[in-house]
Amino acid sequence: MTSEFSITALVDLEVSIDVLNSTLVAGGDALNAFRVSVTNHGPSDASGVELLMTSVLPSDVAFTKSVATDGAFASGLWDVGFVPAGHSATLTFAVQAGADAVRGPGVVPLAFEMVAVNEPQSSIADDAASGALSIVIIEETEPKVTVTATIEQQSGPFSGLFIAKVTVTNKKSEALPSFRLYVNNLPEDVQVYNASGARTYGVPAVELPYLLYDGSAEGPSSVSLIVVFFRATLTGDFTPVYEVELLAAAEEMPDTATRGLDVTLMKVLSNGDILIEVASVPGHEYAIEYSEDMTVWDRVFQSISAPANRLQWIDDGPPKTTVRPSQVRQRFYRLIDVTAEIDE
Repeated sequence: MTSEFSITALVDLEVSIDVLNSTLVAGGDALNAFRVSVTNHGPSDASGVELLMTSVLPSDVAFTKSVATDGAFASGLWDVGFVPAGHSATLTFAVQAGADAVRGPGVVPLAFEMVAVNEPQSSIADDAASGALSIVIIEETEPKVTVTATIEQQSGPFSGLFIAKVTVTNKKSEALPSFRLYVNNLPEDVQVYNASGARTYGVPAVELPYLLYDGSAEGPSSVSLIVVFFRATLTGDFTPVYEVELLAAAEEMPDTATRGLDVTLMKVLSNGDILIEVASVPGHEYAIEYSEDMTVWDRVFQSISAPANRLQWIDDGPPKTTVRPSQVRQRFYRLIDVTAEIDE
């Protein structure tokens, strides 16, 4: 007796949308505002998966970037392709709202639905999803940015550093909201040494370094930020242009490579050695790093313990550093709170 039977592949796909940044400021932008996901709950692998965007963006709102972990997105269609059982694929959108974009709750919609998959599905209940962003404007709080007339050049081995003081003032004499201070119009060989990060901003959109200020309701109406520039040629013939982007809510400092604590004092001693000082936490261990170009950093072999809330250290050359500071053109320092990193 011969029995015939067939095995049919079966999949259960779920479409979902996460709103990663629920509010946009008109004239600003948001990175990673929406994340669309398609998850295969199995039991079989899925192939030929396609999702179609069924929503339309309002006037003066645009996607500035889309990043897919699988497949490609074009003309409203996400061609995902193969999704193994138990796996997900994601598509992330960055959204920008122009200065004239309509304001209000949920005015920026995003919706996707499943339009193709080769295998039969056990359920189609989760084949579509939607989400929305709000656009707000912070009325009459456009800050006035004033910059000191000259950029001061640091002396001694630190003559590649230039300091500018930028004051942001709320015209309404109320607490400043959180904002990003972008630095534009810089020559290619000038770096913003103390930048919080860099992101695309402006019209036309360009990658700009910025400093982040996290405001609060009890905060001041005027804030002064120190911008530190580095130029290896030691010439200060550049004129930065500053732009302010108000934020609807405070944001965390972006994840970057290791960022040292700001050195609050750098003093050249009479013998050419250098004394540095940093605000510290008593009992914490600190690693000291130094560099001649702020790109390649070397770490002093032995960390030091902070005896009080100010920590001082003298660079007098070997064995701490490769050569004495007086033997190099310039040298920069940063301290890493090793204890805090371990606690995290």
